[in-house]
Parts: sequence; C-alpha cells; structure tokens
Amino acid sequence: MARHFHIEVDNGAAVVETNAAPDATPLAPRGWIIRTLDTAGVSTVLLDAEAGAEEFSMHASPDRWFGQVLAGSGTLAYGNAAGNEVGSVRVAAGDLLTFEPDTPHAWRVESEPLRLLFVKPA
Repeated sequence: MARHFHIEVDNGAAVVETNAAPDATPLAPRGWIIRTLDTAGVSTVLLDAEAGAEEFSMHASPDRWFGQVLAGSGTLAYGNAAGNEVGSVRVAAGDLLTFEPDTPHAWRVESEPLRLLFVKPA
C-alpha cells in the first residue's frame, strides 16, 4: 500500500507524519482513475489510464498546472474556446507539460498505459 509522508518542522526539528496515500477513484471516461492530494500548499493530481482507455474529452481548468508524463505514452490534443480540436502532440515518459489557465485539452491513450502527474499551488 502506498503511503504519504508529510514532513514539517516542529520546535526546530523535522518531523514526519505517515498516512495512507489517497485512494484511486474511477473517472467517467472508461479506463481512467485519479488520485488527488492537497497538502503543504500544493495540489497534486495523479492520473492513470489503461491501454485503450476512452478518450478524456476536451476540458480546461481555471488554474495554471505543471505536469510530467511518468510512464507510457499518449496523445495530448488541444483545442479552441468552442471545444474543437485544433492540433495534437504525442507525449511520452519524461515529457514535461505546462498548462496556462483555461487551456482546452484532451487525452488519448492507445496501446500502452499512461501515467500523468500534475501539480499546482493550492
């Protein structure tokens, strides 16, 4: 079972609190799960998609996000304000992603699983 270690300073010394990592929650597109954690002023989202998962349709967030492809590969589609796709890029393990607020995008996964990590200030 994965764990979450929260490390902070108490009376001038580092202390560690150990908790269970967040549970995975299935998402509406078949084949996707999400884990979220808000702590230490940071919001974290871990997305996992199985090979052949349904497309994670065009969406946008009002926030600025930093991400990394942790494993696998897939297609990041990007769109316009009307939600129409205007282009796409292949992403693979190790790639870094930055999203400005309100940037429409979608995800497609083909033959291998995809794991994405996103963070933003809480």
